[in-house]
Amino acid sequence: LSPAVWGHGLASEVAVAAVEAAQAADLTLPVVARVLSTNPASSRVAANAGLTLRWRGRPTEGPKRLIHADRDLEPELLKALIAL
Repeated sequence: LSPAVWGHGLASEVAVAAVEAAQAADLTLPVVARVLSTNPASSRVAANAGLTLRWRGRPTEGPKRLIHADRDLEPELLKALIAL
């Protein structure tokens, strides 16, 4: 979204709709958001959409990353998400 519209709740509104659509499409698949730790606004959007922080860390190099999801993640899936 353009910086001109930041802070008005638009990203959260879109994220809530996206989570609802994903869950309606297939409840067997988790909804996941990967966020850079240097972007706290995106982490708040994920939380506003009902996603919970499931992992925080530095996979190899660069900034720390956060993984949010709508449920606990299987260890293999979490490992794959961390590696992305």
